[in-house]
Amino acid sequence: MAQDILPDKESELHDFATRFVAQATANPTAVGLTAADATLLQSHYDSWSAAVEAAKKAATDADAAQKHKEEEKAALKPLLRTMAKKVNAVPGIADATRAQLGLKGRTTPRGRIPVPSTRPHGILVEARGLRHVLRWTDEGGTSRARPSDVAGCELWLKIGDTPPLDLTGCSFVGMFTKGTASHQFAAADAGKPVYWMLRWVNKRGETGPLGPCVIGRVNE
Repeated sequence: MAQDILPDKESELHDFATRFVAQATANPTAVGLTAADATLLQSHYDSWSAAVEAAKKAATDADAAQKHKEEEKAALKPLLRTMAKKVNAVPGIADATRAQLGLKGRTTPRGRIPVPSTRPHGILVEARGLRHVLRWTDEGGTSRARPSDVAGCELWLKIGDTPPLDLTGCSFVGMFTKGTASHQFAAADAGKPVYWMLRWVNKRGETGPLGPCVIGRVNE
């Protein structure tokens, strides 16, 4: 493939075109061109030169416009912050009006987390060997999802012949956030009756009433 006689770089092309056109149009017949060739060449060169200058001006103008935009933004932002704070400081402005300004509504303080008032109802779903698996739901429901504002369910356990009336004599097993839990007994507990006690606890550590006792036995 023959090498192009024209340079690739635009700056070098400009220099080449300027020199070539100047010489060719000064005496076209001396270089084998016609007067018409010279006229056509000069016309296209002039148009291209004008386009180059316009592009340079546009680039300079764009840089200046970008700089001016950033300067104006730098002046506007602190003013917007000041005015927004001024609006925020005025009591009684409705959230709808604030939304029209693009401001967030005022945060309403959340009320105190209530103490759980309902009871978890447990069921022993598996008693295989030394392992017990329990599930529970909120009273009056079938979903294992815990009530709103409840962090989880506390499980307490008593091993022995006498059912508990409260948590006296019971051991704390843990607090579980899901509606199921498993427990592995010691071999020494095999054959003994066990009593599970459950109650809800909220995110402040406050507990609700105890649910019905779940009675089971550790299988041998």
